Amino acid sequence: MLSKPNVDFYRSLLVTTRTPQWKSIEEALNAELLTLYEMMRDTRDTVALHQLQGRAQAISGLLREAANAQHTLDKLTKGRM
Repeated sequence: MLSKPNVDFYRSLLVTTRTPQWKSIEEALNAELLTLYEMMRDTRDTVALHQLQGRAQAISGLLREAANAQHTLDKLTKGRM
């Protein structure tokens, strides 16, 4: 992520990942990643490749943050209590 998310972001992300709807969102993001990787493999245009890489990094970063939301929230709130 470009900016450092705050505690409220991680709380909201954690709530979202625990809803039944998150599975559909996660599946859609993973399908988009697969498509991006295939497009990256097939492109010969350097500019397009860099754009695809940026999109893939953004989606991967969001999925990574979602997967680690509880751990990160615990770390952020540990000193506040």
